[in-house]
Amino acid sequence: MNPRTCLSARGWRRSTIPDKAAVADSSLLTVVLWMILIDCKRPFQVALLRLQAAGFARWLASLCGMRATNQVKLEHAIVVAQRQAALSKRILFLSRTQQVFHLRASNVAAYPSPNTAFS
Repeated sequence: MNPRTCLSARGWRRSTIPDKAAVADSSLLTVVLWMILIDCKRPFQVALLRLQAAGFARWLASLCGMRATNQVKLEHAIVVAQRQAALSKRILFLSRTQQVFHLRASNVAAYPSPNTAFS
Protein backbone atom coordinates (compact mmCIF):
# COMPACT_ATOMS: atom_id res chain seq x y z
CA MET A 1 0.00 0.00 0.00
CA ASN A 2 1.25 3.48 -0.83
CA PRO A 3 2.15 5.44 2.37
CA ARG A 4 0.76 8.68 0.94
CA THR A 5 -2.58 7.04 0.15
CA CYS A 6 -2.69 5.42 3.55
CA LEU A 7 -1.98 8.72 5.31
CA SER A 8 -4.72 10.53 3.46
CA ALA A 9 -7.15 7.65 3.88
CA ARG A 10 -6.74 7.70 7.65
CA GLY A 11 -7.19 11.46 7.81
CA TRP A 12 -4.13 11.88 10.04
CA ARG A 13 -4.72 15.47 11.17
CA ARG A 14 -8.48 15.57 10.80
CA SER A 15 -9.09 12.69 13.17
CA THR A 16 -6.73 13.87 15.91
CA ILE A 17 -7.00 17.65 16.19
CA PRO A 18 -10.24 19.50 17.01
CA ASP A 19 -11.26 22.57 15.03
CA LYS A 20 -10.37 26.11 16.06
CA ALA A 21 -13.90 27.03 17.19
CA ALA A 22 -14.12 24.02 19.51
CA VAL A 23 -10.82 24.95 21.16
CA ALA A 24 -11.86 28.59 21.54
CA ASP A 25 -15.17 27.64 23.19
CA SER A 26 -13.67 25.06 25.57
CA SER A 27 -12.42 25.60 29.09
CA LEU A 28 -8.71 25.56 29.80
CA LEU A 29 -8.95 22.21 31.57
CA THR A 30 -10.67 20.68 28.55
CA VAL A 31 -8.00 22.06 26.24
CA VAL A 32 -5.20 20.64 28.37
CA LEU A 33 -6.91 17.25 28.47
CA TRP A 34 -7.33 17.38 24.69
CA MET A 35 -3.61 18.00 24.27
CA ILE A 36 -2.74 15.05 26.52
CA LEU A 37 -5.21 12.78 24.72
CA ILE A 38 -3.79 13.73 21.32
CA ASP A 39 -0.25 12.92 22.48
CA CYS A 40 -1.32 9.58 23.98
CA LYS A 41 -3.33 8.55 20.93
CA ARG A 42 -0.72 9.29 18.27
CA PRO A 43 1.60 6.24 18.77
CA PHE A 44 -1.37 3.90 18.36
CA GLN A 45 -2.41 5.67 15.17
CA VAL A 46 1.12 5.26 13.83
CA ALA A 47 1.02 1.56 14.74
CA LEU A 48 -2.26 1.16 12.85
CA LEU A 49 -0.79 3.00 9.87
CA ARG A 50 2.22 0.68 9.86
CA LEU A 51 -0.10 -2.33 9.96
CA GLN A 52 -2.09 -1.07 6.97
CA ALA A 53 0.92 -0.01 4.92
CA ALA A 54 3.56 -2.63 5.75
CA GLY A 55 1.43 -5.70 6.34
CA PHE A 56 1.02 -7.98 9.32
CA ALA A 57 4.45 -9.68 9.25
CA ARG A 58 6.43 -6.41 9.14
CA TRP A 59 4.06 -4.84 11.65
CA LEU A 60 4.65 -7.73 14.04
CA ALA A 61 8.42 -7.53 13.46
CA SER A 62 8.30 -3.84 14.39
CA LEU A 63 6.90 -4.70 17.84
CA CYS A 64 3.26 -4.23 16.83
CA GLY A 65 4.05 -1.02 15.00
CA MET A 66 5.70 0.76 17.93
CA ARG A 67 9.14 0.70 16.27
CA ALA A 68 10.12 1.75 12.78
CA THR A 69 9.89 -0.72 9.93
CA ASN A 70 12.55 -1.13 7.25
CA GLN A 71 10.40 0.62 4.62
CA VAL A 72 12.12 3.95 4.04
CA LYS A 73 9.25 5.64 2.17
CA LEU A 74 6.70 4.68 4.82
CA GLU A 75 8.87 5.87 7.70
CA HIS A 76 9.63 9.13 5.90
CA ALA A 77 5.91 9.71 5.36
CA ILE A 78 5.27 9.01 9.06
CA VAL A 79 7.95 11.45 10.18
CA VAL A 80 6.61 14.18 7.89
CA ALA A 81 3.04 13.58 9.06
CA GLN A 82 4.12 13.62 12.72
CA ARG A 83 5.92 16.93 12.28
CA GLN A 84 2.96 18.47 10.48
CA ALA A 85 0.51 17.22 13.12
CA ALA A 86 2.69 18.49 15.97
CA LEU A 87 3.02 21.89 14.33
CA SER A 88 -0.73 22.08 13.69
CA LYS A 89 -1.42 21.17 17.30
CA ARG A 90 0.95 23.85 18.58
CA ILE A 91 -0.61 26.50 16.36
CA LEU A 92 -4.16 25.51 17.32
CA PHE A 93 -3.55 25.47 21.05
CA LEU A 94 -1.19 28.47 21.12
CA SER A 95 -3.89 31.04 21.90
CA ARG A 96 -5.22 28.97 24.81
CA THR A 97 -1.76 28.42 26.29
CA GLN A 98 -1.08 32.15 25.99
CA GLN A 99 -4.22 32.74 28.04
CA VAL A 100 -2.93 30.40 30.75
CA PHE A 101 0.37 32.22 31.01
CA HIS A 102 -1.31 35.62 30.77
CA LEU A 103 -3.61 34.73 33.67
CA ARG A 104 -0.62 33.52 35.65
CA ALA A 105 1.31 36.72 34.95
CA SER A 106 -1.67 38.91 35.87
CA ASN A 107 -2.10 37.00 39.14
CA VAL A 108 1.55 37.56 40.01
CA ALA A 109 1.27 41.25 39.13
CA ALA A 110 -1.82 41.61 41.34
CA TYR A 111 0.18 40.79 44.45
CA PRO A 112 2.68 43.36 45.70
CA SER A 113 6.31 42.47 45.93
CA PRO A 114 7.50 41.54 49.47
CA ASN A 115 10.04 44.37 49.33
CA THR A 116 7.44 47.06 48.55
CA ALA A 117 4.79 45.85 51.00
CA PHE A 118 6.36 47.59 54.00
CA SER A 119 7.75 50.69 52.32
